[in-house]
Amino acid sequence: MWIPWPGPGGRDYNLLGWGYPESKIDDELDDDNPVIVGITANNAAGTHFVVLYDGEDGDYKMNDPIYGPDLDFDDYYSTNQIFEAVVFK
Repeated sequence: MWIPWPGPGGRDYNLLGWGYPESKIDDELDDDNPVIVGITANNAAGTHFVVLYDGEDGDYKMNDPIYGPDLDFDDYYSTNQIFEAVVFK
């Protein structure tokens, strides 16, 4: 895959890192850029994606397509489950 590649609204997809790139996630959230994180999950696919939109140091607010909007990330997941982080900007 070519990275960055064009995303919605003329924005580019940028890989922040594999695993849990905490400082890069926090920097993007400080700049008001939502971050999409892939997490390992106990489902048929073994993975799941959520959008982090606020917070720092692992204390994040998220929108989750399964559980809903405006949730505390650590009520449902652990930062140890994050395997990828991307941003469109």
